[in-house]
Amino acid sequence: MSTKHKNFKAAQAILFFALGVFLIFYFWNTLTRKEQHDIIQNFYSTHFIGIVLPLLAGILSHIFRALRWNMLMETVGIQTRLGESFWAVMVGYLFNLAIPRLGELMRCVFLSRKKKQPLDSILGTMISERMFDLLWYALLFIISLFIFMGTVNEYVTQYGTMFVNSLTTKWQHWLVGFILLLLLIWLTMYILRKRKPTSWEKIRFFFKNMLNGMLAIFKLKRWYLFLLYTIFIWIMYWLMIYLAYLSLTTTAGLSPESAFVVLIFATLGIMVIQGGIGIYPIIVAEILQLYNLPRVDGYALGWITWTVQTLLVIVLGLIGLLYFSLNKKYEKQGKDIAKN
Repeated sequence: MSTKHKNFKAAQAILFFALGVFLIFYFWNTLTRKEQHDIIQNFYSTHFIGIVLPLLAGILSHIFRALRWNMLMETVGIQTRLGESFWAVMVGYLFNLAIPRLGELMRCVFLSRKKKQPLDSILGTMISERMFDLLWYALLFIISLFIFMGTVNEYVTQYGTMFVNSLTTKWQHWLVGFILLLLLIWLTMYILRKRKPTSWEKIRFFFKNMLNGMLAIFKLKRWYLFLLYTIFIWIMYWLMIYLAYLSLTTTAGLSPESAFVVLIFATLGIMVIQGGIGIYPIIVAEILQLYNLPRVDGYALGWITWTVQTLLVIVLGLIGLLYFSLNKKYEKQGKDIAKN
């Protein structure tokens, strides 16, 4: 990775973090003194059970994700143990907190080094998995709109209009940018093919293997199990929110439906701002207002659930880094012993 690219990624990460911090301060300043005091009191009165159970649900969601990823890698001839893929997933989430989308690459890099398998194939399976996740989320979003439109109609109309207006006013910029990107890719490939045939062959081989990994989802023999793991992942996501209701007395009686609607819309917040910092609690508060929960309690719950999820990623991600570094150390020691 070039210095220029690293600087761009760092600037992007700082920008997202700054935006998240701005949203925190902006929303906090819209609250009255009493509301601010009530939120702080909610944190002090948090019930332990509402922290532990969502943590367990979060861990299970990551386990199911690792199992599902293993199925995709099997189709390209890579056999991976659950522990290896699980810790790679957690390391990926940790890197995502620092720089958007970097974690998707890093989990493939760590697993590729651990298994001594080509990065391109593993990278392809990751892309296949994320594309499927995006389509699955779009399906859930559309279904939730149809089922719960009576509840979220005003919220969707307000923010949906803003989003559509943003796209329609900038579509020319997106089109020009896309065309320029295609021209740049074509020009780079043309130059490499003419001047550096060896480099061109390496790049062609890399993309061929990556494409093979991306098509892994169409080669699944037990597609029903892949689908079942996906359903389990989202059930665990939903439970992370629903069980977090137990953390506050004021939210303990909220419905399972409200937790599902929060999950669908809060996921958008995480997609917009990496890690959901700042925006996640705001969305939780606004959605739960539709279910007659005071904004103060919804905001406090949003921070509790966001904190639990983020701490889980940080702790397990750091353990994952330790796991891969220790394995590398022991492998090196084994090689030295074998030589002697």
